[in-house]
Amino acid sequence: MISRHLKNSEQITPFKTCSGNGNNLDGFNRIVDYLPQGIRIISTDYTVKYINPSFSKLSGVKLKEAIGRKCYEVFPSPFCNSPQCRLVKILAGEKSVQAEIERTSKKGVIIPCMVSAFPMYDAGNNLVGIMESFRDITDKKVLEEKIEEAEDHYKAIVELSGEVGEGIMMLEDIDNKEGAIVFTSPQCLRITGYTEKELAIKSFFELIDGDERKAALERHRRKMRGESLPGLYEVSITRKNGTKIPIELTSAVTHYKGNPVNVVYIRDISARKNIESRLEESTNLYQTIINLGNQTGVATVILQNIGGTEGKYVFVNDLWIEISGYSQQELFEMSAFDLISPEHIDDAKRRYRDVMKGCTFPRLFEGEFVSKQGKKIPVEITIVPIKYFYQASALVNIRCIIERKRSEIDLKLERDKYFGLFNNAPIAIWEIDYSNVKAYFDLLKTQGVTDYLSHFTNKPNDVCYSFEQMRVIAVNKACLELYDEDNAQNILETIIKKWNDKSLSKNTRPDFDALLRNNEPLNFFEGEIYRFAMLAEGRTRFEYNSEYYTKKGECKYRRVIMAVVPGCEATLSKVYSILQDITETIRAQRELFNHKNHLEELVQERTKALELSQQYLKQEIEKRIQFTHALVHELKTPLTPLMSASEFLVDHLKKDEPSQQFARNIFNGAKNLEIRIDEMMDMARGELGLLSLKYQLVNPVTIIKDIINYYQPQISKKKQTVQSLYVV
Repeated sequence: MISRHLKNSEQITPFKTCSGNGNNLDGFNRIVDYLPQGIRIISTDYTVKYINPSFSKLSGVKLKEAIGRKCYEVFPSPFCNSPQCRLVKILAGEKSVQAEIERTSKKGVIIPCMVSAFPMYDAGNNLVGIMESFRDITDKKVLEEKIEEAEDHYKAIVELSGEVGEGIMMLEDIDNKEGAIVFTSPQCLRITGYTEKELAIKSFFELIDGDERKAALERHRRKMRGESLPGLYEVSITRKNGTKIPIELTSAVTHYKGNPVNVVYIRDISARKNIESRLEESTNLYQTIINLGNQTGVATVILQNIGGTEGKYVFVNDLWIEISGYSQQELFEMSAFDLISPEHIDDAKRRYRDVMKGCTFPRLFEGEFVSKQGKKIPVEITIVPIKYFYQASALVNIRCIIERKRSEIDLKLERDKYFGLFNNAPIAIWEIDYSNVKAYFDLLKTQGVTDYLSHFTNKPNDVCYSFEQMRVIAVNKACLELYDEDNAQNILETIIKKWNDKSLSKNTRPDFDALLRNNEPLNFFEGEIYRFAMLAEGRTRFEYNSEYYTKKGECKYRRVIMAVVPGCEATLSKVYSILQDITETIRAQRELFNHKNHLEELVQERTKALELSQQYLKQEIEKRIQFTHALVHELKTPLTPLMSASEFLVDHLKKDEPSQQFARNIFNGAKNLEIRIDEMMDMARGELGLLSLKYQLVNPVTIIKDIINYYQPQISKKKQTVQSLYVV
């Protein structure tokens, strides 16, 4: 049993001492003396009974110095005189005690030890003490510290790689699976979207897109064969969610758990690729802007401070070469300030220096350059700080504004002409900014107001507030003369004062439609209410007549035309109010109206008199008709036998007898008399509108002959002759 214990001194096994045989004990001592571990035997009363040479060397205590002394006096430990004492524990029944402790040698050197304590029994199986085995584990501790340090370095590398965006994978060729993932850092999990368990069953090359997988696998094989390959290369992998991302990786072969592995450093370069793409877009955009500047009239130059010279040209586009008249090489040898007009150079330098210092100020300003031909060119300039080839620079955009300056001159002439026409126009004109009033209208709309005429009628204070929000831009001379005021502000104050001095008699809405339809002028209050209501409803042009008051309080009448300038409909920032004094017209209309009423009365009187006259005339006509009827009857009564007798004589007398002709004349005369009587009757009918005429063709020769024959007896009696000339 002793030999088993000595061979396995590190094992915790109890043993019994040999008694009554000195040879055996000497043999035991010789064996213990040659053990590399330090051995100390202590009795139950803490007395040191034995130490071997290894213990003496470890503790620095000689055998003679230790024997017979207490254990806590020889090579003491922190557990001495405490419940953690190894002897105390074994006396309490424990079979063995093992612990790592630090012991201080006699020379004061701290020695880390692995201590194992076992009980010792006599022949009667009585506990007589303990045997302690001390093994110096300084080398082990150093190795553990190195391992811990290496592990710390490894963890630091992994953590640092994660912080800088790099993931680490270890790839091992296992069971015909090339590139099996045997280790992944947390950053790899973030990059791929997989969990550690999910990656542990995959090959790294399963993540790589098919087109690039073959080349990546070949690199891995060459690496595992020990070939040296260029470090960084790029591939695309598919994340767990199916999205593809570009990665940059490098690798090196090492050993992990005794097996060769390919350690792969992975970096997600999506952001870098995005930046590169944006950089390329920016470069293309920059070039496009430069090219577009050539096409749109914007010259671009870049200036730097070089060799003590401010504003040296380091880039110019084609347009600036064309505008300045200098070649590119000539410009590169010049400063921008060499071309600036003397009267603008100080301001230009100040702005340039401020930009180069990073100061902020309005960067759009005007200047003047002198071309190579000596021509002064007005320009509009914008300047911003940039980096050009890593040097502080100023990007300057220059627009030639010769045409604009000409237009500005023309515009000024037109503006002067406009103001001349405006001020000298014979009609009164206001130019008013209703922007604040429009904002108030919008507020009323959000409050549910839809009928603005009723609203302003019932709330006259809102009209007064609207007056106060108006801003008069300009009024012409005719307007000042109309109100008999010196300026627009006085006119506005007079209107507000009039509004506040007098209120509407009733807070009821007048019939605006009827007043406007009849072209009746609105009173002062109705006119102002109507004006604001129409603007609030969005009307851009409307007209009305209304009262107004002069400075002296005289009430007059005006024609108002309101017109919103096109383009200002949304803000009402510019509205023209054209006024025409119609006082005389209104007064004339009212006089005409009164005269018209009087004339109507006269007409009514004359109409009554006319009706009486017509009635009297009708009676007289009736009497005349009755008289005509009686006269015709009286004339026709004796005429009838005369016509009958003469007709009988004409029929019975021979044609060659002279009496036959006389009879015929008598008959014709009676016949004509009858016709005249009938004609007189027709005339009477015609005067009453009862006669209808019937037109027919007649032979005038026959009529002439009849007339001659009728008057022939009288002609013959007077011994006269009549001759008719006509062509048949």
